Amino acid sequence: MSTYEADFKNFMLGNGGISPIIVSPATASNTQEVDSTPTHVIKRTEKKYWTLIKAFQGILEQEWLNADDNLGVVVSSIFNLRQRIYWESKQIMEMKKQMSGTNSRSSIRQGNVYLRREDVEFALSYDLNRHEQMMSAARSLLSNLNQAQETLGRRLEEIILHDLYTRQDDIVVSSSL
Repeated sequence: MSTYEADFKNFMLGNGGISPIIVSPATASNTQEVDSTPTHVIKRTEKKYWTLIKAFQGILEQEWLNADDNLGVVVSSIFNLRQRIYWESKQIMEMKKQMSGTNSRSSIRQGNVYLRREDVEFALSYDLNRHEQMMSAARSLLSNLNQAQETLGRRLEEIILHDLYTRQDDIVVSSSL
């Protein structure tokens, strides 16, 4: 018989110099506190940090950056449309001047292509409609950016509050966070 088995036998029979440990209700509650050792608290705190940081990062990547990229495309489209609208309105003004000077049919030559006034007016009308659609899209994207910014602010506030609570409780978390 090994010494462990002998000690266990003596303990169970109440013989020998080893006294049994009696677990009372008061010590039973203390054993539950042993489970929440500082390492468990630190792990729980780090897990909460990473959860909050991943939520912040998800909103940043999925909502804010997506809306920002789309807004860049819409603004460049608006810029292009405004250049075309300027050119088209300038051409219509020149055609009006030509018509008042002569009674000939109004058209302009663009390279090897002749454009009639109706064609330029149609293009201007189409571009103005597209411009209004792009302005509406820009307003919508700016609204999405605003909502994402507010959500990011709330997430950042949660992270800061969590950090304050852990500092208040004197919990030292890994410096990588």
